[in-house]
Amino acid sequence: MRADARRNREQLVTAARQVFLEQGVDAPLDEIARRAGVGIATLYRRFPDRQALIQQVMQDNLERSRAALERAAEEHSDAWSALVAYLHDVVDEQITLLVPVLAPNIHEELRRRGDVWSRREEVIGRFEQLVQAAKREGRLRGDVGAGDLEVWMVKVCRPIPVLTTEQNELATHRQLRVLIDGLLADTAGGPLPGTPQDGRVQLVLTGLDTHSADAR
Repeated sequence: MRADARRNREQLVTAARQVFLEQGVDAPLDEIARRAGVGIATLYRRFPDRQALIQQVMQDNLERSRAALERAAEEHSDAWSALVAYLHDVVDEQITLLVPVLAPNIHEELRRRGDVWSRREEVIGRFEQLVQAAKREGRLRGDVGAGDLEVWMVKVCRPIPVLTTEQNELATHRQLRVLIDGLLADTAGGPLPGTPQDGRVQLVLTGLDTHSADAR
């Protein structure tokens, strides 16, 4: 792929992420092309239909999560610090913010594409390893699972419509700081209700049975 074609593709995916967050996956493709600084014909040359663009945004989200996990592991020697850094990256990259927007498409894509399933399993596995390592260090409370963190991050990252972008970003990081303090083993109060959730909880929330044979 030529450099200009690659650049156009990246600009379209970046623009699509933002427009989907604001307007949902049924947003006008013309608006995505406009924000990417290209014509609608260029969009269709790179992505033949809306579903192809949604699929690429989905894969881009997985790649952002994988890269954030790698970056956290490289920059921090202990698992707790790496986990905290990863959670802040998730907020900055708006990774979990896209989950409820893409949920119906995630369901179908995982059923249809084995490579996407494998990539997601890899990311989930790395995240669960990080969570377990933080527990072994004695820093992360023992009654929290990777799936709990995924659900909490989706909730924490949801913007409040009446706030500006800057106000929402500040509010989200403040909420995240409170959440992180509550995850520390030495400050934990009483036990949490229920049992720790594993990293596949999002698949259940989107209606996909993770043990179903037709999902692989």
